[in-house]
Parts: sequence; structure tokens; C-alpha cells
Amino acid sequence: MRESVESVDPADGLLGSAVGPEAGSVAGIDEHSGGSAVLRAVGVEYHIGDKRIVGPVEMSVDSGEIVALVGPNGAGKSTLLGLLSGDIGDRRSVEVLGTAISDIAPRELARLRGVLPQDSSVSFPFRVHEVVAMGRAPWHGTVRHSTLSTNLGSGSRVGGRGSNHKGGLGRHTDRHTRSGAVRHARGDESIVLDAMVECDVAHLGDRTVTKLSGGEQARVALARLFAQRTPLLLLDEPTAALDIHHQEKVFNALAARRAEGAAVVVVIHDLSLAAAHADRVIVLQQGRIAAEGTPREALRPELLSHIYGHEINVLEHPQSVTPIVVPAR
Repeated sequence: MRESVESVDPADGLLGSAVGPEAGSVAGIDEHSGGSAVLRAVGVEYHIGDKRIVGPVEMSVDSGEIVALVGPNGAGKSTLLGLLSGDIGDRRSVEVLGTAISDIAPRELARLRGVLPQDSSVSFPFRVHEVVAMGRAPWHGTVRHSTLSTNLGSGSRVGGRGSNHKGGLGRHTDRHTRSGAVRHARGDESIVLDAMVECDVAHLGDRTVTKLSGGEQARVALARLFAQRTPLLLLDEPTAALDIHHQEKVFNALAARRAEGAAVVVVIHDLSLAAAHADRVIVLQQGRIAAEGTPREALRPELLSHIYGHEINVLEHPQSVTPIVVPAR
């Protein structure tokens, strides 16, 4: 598939030729466009030999929505995230903005979805600012955003009848260009710096990433993801190595992406954290969806006790009235 990009002067931008989204936007999203399907998975499944690990699963995620994937060890959360990203499994079963991942060129896909794996450590002695700047790589040489991204910014619902067809990436490019929805953006340097500040790693900019603590490395990886500025974010346990303060900062940052219209899927073990910050929770059991809904709907004590094999109580936070999930002791 041919990408809808144009070349620019290699002298432009921090990394040579990158042009990306403006401040306050994600891949051309200028305002919240809730209700537009960004991600859709239809019957995704994954097997190792004769053993089914995940599926079949059907789910969708709208723009302006944070969805938490929860469940016990071995429930298939990370595997499902890999399927949703297109890194494993049948890429024809997953659509980003109405187009199957199998029909999207790799560089185009990198401008549409950002992935934070569970292990995102860097083995080479890059400096922190260099690692974060790697998130801008998919935007090198572009002066306009892909049509998929601008479709999201227009608030149009996709994925319906006739949406899954080859060649669909460019069909509205001219219309969006004329309307001003596709525009030149500010330089990478500012985007990288914003991501570093947001993830509290700006003061580490010249440090070698391999010499940082585990929590600091996790925040650098998250900053790199934010610098990518995609309308879809897929994160696997982004708060696992973080203290309470930085856990809250991560979800505040994800809430900012949601406010810009991005769709967020996050794997998380902390059920109370999921309840506090997710719009929707999907509970997985043995690779299938056992419950789905708002945190209050999905995180039911009897269901959780059965799935986790331990009696679980669900209480109410005294200030926010969000559910607090604790094991019975």
C-alpha cells in the first residue's frame, strides 16, 4: 500500500526531517472526538500448538476512551495486546480506523498506533533525550498526517459497512487538506521536550539510559511513546515499576491523551488503579472476556473472587466513590 506522505527538506526538525502533530493534538486530532471507533477486533484468537491462549475475542475502543485489560496471571492480557497491535496473530482481524492492519504499511501503522511493551528496556548506552526522540522516527519526511489520523480528527465513525477495503487510506486526503484538518506542525524538539516533562524525565536528558533505575527507565519508555503522538496507545503494565506519585502522573498523562481524542488500551494488574482511571474495564479469564463494562459493572466481588481464586472485596472510595478492590484478609 502506498503511503500518503510528502517529502520535506532534510534540514527540518530535530532529527533531520520530521514533521509531526502540533502541540495539544494527537496525530491531527484537534479536539475531543468521542464516539469514533479507533480500534476494532473481530474474532481475534491466538494458539500455541493445540492450546488456545486467547480468543475468540471481539472488542472495540472509541476515541476519547481508556480501556483497562485486567485479569490474573496467564489470563492472556499481554497476548491480547499483542494481537491488537498487530505484532502477532492474524492482522486481518484487527482494524485501526476502519482499515485492517494487514493493509497498512509499517511506517503508516507506526503513525497510527504506539505500543509500550512490558519489557521496554534499552540495551545500548543512548542518552535519555535520544531515546525519547526515537518516538518521532515514523514522522520523518512527512508534511501532513495520514488520512486515517485525520479521519479520527473529523469525528467520523469508521469501521462500518464498506470501511474495510484496500486503498481506503487516501480517499479523503484532498478533502481534509482543503478543510485545513491536515496542517504543518511544529518541530520535533518541542514535542520531545513536552513528552520528557510530562513523564518527569527532563532532568535526566543527558543521562545514559542504561544507568537509570527501573522506574526511571520505564518513564523514559513512556515518554518515547508519547513523543510518537499516535491516535491509538497500547500499553502493557506501564505502572508496574513506578511509585504511587508516578503511577498517578502516568494516568493523568493518559487522561490528557484521552481528552485530545486518543484511544487508550492499558494492561494493568492493580484493579483499584484501573477502577479509578479507566472508562471501561475488560476482565479476562483463560483468554476470553469474562466481564466488560464500567469499573463498577465489571469489577464485581463475586466474579473477581471466582476468577482470581481468592475472596475479594470491592469497597467505595470515600471521596471519589470509585471502587477500591482489596483481597479479604
